[in-house]
This record gives sequence, structure tokens and C-alpha cells, in this order.
Amino acid sequence: MNQGELTAALAKRFSLTTAESRDIIKFIIANIATHLKRGHRVYFRGFGSFTKQKRAPKKVPYGKGGTMITIPGGITVKFNPSKHLLEYLRLTWQETAREIVRQNPNDLGKISKALKDYIEKRKKRGKEKRKP
Repeated sequence: MNQGELTAALAKRFSLTTAESRDIIKFIIANIATHLKRGHRVYFRGFGSFTKQKRAPKKVPYGKGGTMITIPGGITVKFNPSKHLLEYLRLTWQETAREIVRQNPNDLGKISKALKDYIEKRKKRGKEKRKP
């Protein structure tokens, strides 16, 4: 999902215009960035938390000769998923389908997509195990 898809979903769900939903998303992102810049932890119950972390400089080999260059340190954002989100991601496709049906009983397209995703993952796992 990207920002455009989230904007469209928000507009559809709450009967907003696309411009209004885009403004809401920009406002949320700006507030999260502001709090992270101040050094605060941003936490969403049931989703996870964002924290600002310093990254130390490091030396890495560069080019064919392997000369070492230094990548400067900086600031990065770390995301820690909540226990609830991790449990949701670990659901089997059947449990995922049940959850989707519970949330959207009339949307069978999402259920078939969850099933297709599950089958593709199983196929990839099988191919990885067979490789010598």
C-alpha cells in the first residue's frame, strides 16, 4: 500500500474528498516526524512504535580494489511491531480469510487474494527446500 491507496481508502471509508483525506494523512505524518525529531517515541496500540536512533559511522569495502571508505553516521527510525500485529501476521490463510470475512462480509475478492498469496508462499517454500 502506498500513500495514494491509503488516501483513496480513507476517502471511501469516511465519505471524504481525496483532498481532505490527503490532508489528514499529511497531518499525521508531519506530527509523527515532529515527535520523532524531538526524540519522543511514537506508539500506536495494536500496531507498533517508532523510535529515533543514532547510527554510528562504519567502514565498508568499495570497488574492485576493496579500498575501505567510511559511511558517515546519521539518524534512522526504528519500528517495533506490537505483539497484536505480529500475531495477526502469523495467522494461517484460513484464519486470515475468517478475519477478512468478519471485517468485510461482502468482500470475497480479498478472501481469494489471501488464498492466492498463501498458495504462492507455499510454492516458494517448497522450491527453496528442494534446492541442493
